Amino acid sequence: MSTSDRGAQHPGLGFFEVNTGSQTQGFFPNTCVDITSVVERKKSVLFAHVSQDGVGIWRQRHEIVAGFRGREAGVKVAEAFVHLNGDSRTSPLPGL
Repeated sequence: MSTSDRGAQHPGLGFFEVNTGSQTQGFFPNTCVDITSVVERKKSVLFAHVSQDGVGIWRQRHEIVAGFRGREAGVKVAEAFVHLNGDSRTSPLPGL
């Protein structure tokens, strides 16, 4: 069954990974999404939040975690989620 078929039959709920450190204690992801093809777009959107220091947030947090999760998933960069139904898989964007 393809990811799109699975999503149509069983809409899922995914909990995303927040800041590194104390906020990730007890976070045990079971789904990784390869963001390699969209990471530059993600960065540009984050960097647009100048008043929130998007560049600093990327460099100090998201870049580190994306690289770490990418190494875990065997890709360049990834985002990790806890998929509510416990389905473990690595899937490309756009979807879980």
